[in-house]
Amino acid sequence: MTQEQAVQSQAANSWRRPPYLIALVGITLAYLLLECAFNARLLDVAGGQADSHAIEKVEFWGRIISGLAVALALCGTFVLPWLHHRKASWKKYIEMSTLIALPVIACVFHAEKLLIDTLVQHSSPYERRVATLVSLASHQLRRGEVELQGIDISPEILASPAGKAFVALFSPFVAHLPNGDAIILRNLDSLVRQSVTQLMGAPDQLFSGAFGSSLKSWGEVYKKYVHEVVIPYRAIPDEAEKAWQNFVDELKQRKTTPAKIPQWKHHDVGYSVREKGIPVPYDWKPSDKATFIQAFQKEAKKQLAAAVNKANPRMAQLPLEGFNDFETFLQHPVVQRQWREALQTPESAVLRNGMSARDFERQTYIPWYEHLVTEQKKALLAASAEFDSGGKHEALGKEAMRGLIVPPLALLFSLLGIIVHVCKTGLYSLRLLIPWLSLAIFINVALLGALMAAPLFLSNPISRTPVFCRVESRIGTGHPYTAKMLRWIIEGQTYIYPVNNWIRIHMLRGATFGTKENLNTAQIVAVPFVNKS
Repeated sequence: MTQEQAVQSQAANSWRRPPYLIALVGITLAYLLLECAFNARLLDVAGGQADSHAIEKVEFWGRIISGLAVALALCGTFVLPWLHHRKASWKKYIEMSTLIALPVIACVFHAEKLLIDTLVQHSSPYERRVATLVSLASHQLRRGEVELQGIDISPEILASPAGKAFVALFSPFVAHLPNGDAIILRNLDSLVRQSVTQLMGAPDQLFSGAFGSSLKSWGEVYKKYVHEVVIPYRAIPDEAEKAWQNFVDELKQRKTTPAKIPQWKHHDVGYSVREKGIPVPYDWKPSDKATFIQAFQKEAKKQLAAAVNKANPRMAQLPLEGFNDFETFLQHPVVQRQWREALQTPESAVLRNGMSARDFERQTYIPWYEHLVTEQKKALLAASAEFDSGGKHEALGKEAMRGLIVPPLALLFSLLGIIVHVCKTGLYSLRLLIPWLSLAIFINVALLGALMAAPLFLSNPISRTPVFCRVESRIGTGHPYTAKMLRWIIEGQTYIYPVNNWIRIHMLRGATFGTKENLNTAQIVAVPFVNKS
């Protein structure tokens, strides 16, 4: 072989593609489609009328998909080339990849949760208090029932990808506004009333809904109480008479009666009666029927109370003798207390059977509504110290902080995952087409840089609003990278959401990632909420 042929052979060998590369392109492309579909659903949930359950579901799936991304990166960069160098079989490829991928996915899943938990745990009491106020306004914004002064955004724009991203990032935006908590406090009463109205629903809905269901449940409890407590209790006198008659019949079989038993046998007879579970006194005379009946009834009531207490401790607090009717039962203090605890109603709200819808609204709904408004205001207006560790509102503050942190991080990780895997798919594909690895890497680095930088130089109707510019400027003063991240997310979602949602609907058959299919996007009402000043 000539020297020229050797060089050509060496060049051909250097371009020889690894056997796993085609499979790696397919797997990376499949992951990319999954990530794109998830990103679209994440934006729908974080920027729409989603409940906490839906947000938890997408957070769960987000951690799994992040784990898949890291596992795919490790396998494609290190594991598969190492196996190729060792000339491993396809079976070995699959076994090693699976063996490494599963623990990596689990580690990333828990690492992301640990990251969120750490950020929440190290938040200050003041931050938790502000987050609680902001989360209230954010929730109302998602439902389209909050007024934002200084932001003139039409419902159509708010329903756009940029608008959804704005809603999803509303909490960190307001948290960084000058006197952001004061802005919300000025509108606290209307915000709280909207929140409570959504919680309770209209009077007729609550009357036929939660109240009607609770009344029906208490009807079932009453039936069970009568069957298991009242009827057995009221049968005790008859059972006592029956027990006395059995005692008399036993004596007849011995050719005697209670009055004829000699005194020296009284102790033995009393002992035999006590052995049967009837605690007559030691000086009891067999002819004393009244004491026998009294002892039997006392023991029967004691055993009934113990049985009821074991089966249902709350029911044991009710009188054994029962009530005249269902309404009297409902008005008993024990029932009233438990009923109010279940519905979270104040003492001023009337709870009774046979109310008309109008009486319910006047006597129950309005006092109940005002009570919830007052209690929610107390929590929101509490001092920052009460949101500290061990404080009364620690749990409330931490939950609000999670709502402040999770949407931006989830959207950021998702967008980064899409961009990185677009570049990885391009790199692997170029390696199949061209022999120069350095050229393939250069093209992908240029593509990555363009994709990362492009959103920072774009704009949309959201990012052109004065309030966005003010907040971005304020955040950029102390946290320039955070400001750029928020703009990058909002601008990026504008252009990739339509593609991602098409992938989700048409290629993944409308995958919802554990959430309901229909999520209504938020709308801002005409009158604004945040001041221009």
